[in-house]
Amino acid sequence: MAADTASQFALPVLVQLPASPWHLLGLHLYNSPTATPRERLLTIWRQMGPTVAARMARIVPAFSVGGTLNRRLREAWT
Repeated sequence: MAADTASQFALPVLVQLPASPWHLLGLHLYNSPTATPRERLLTIWRQMGPTVAARMARIVPAFSVGGTLNRRLREAWT
């Protein structure tokens, strides 16, 4: 039970580390189609910290807390 709860809290948050650069790359490709690869890399690097922090903060209530609470309530009611 402790491992389930720990993984349900940690994994949605930690997956933002590899997902955020891809998200930023897609946004930059769409918004700046003529940018050079160096410009893309610099933009992604500058935006990484705030983006990851915001995405992690958004994920915690919905998936970590909500998912764990939902699972425990379903187990208690069945």
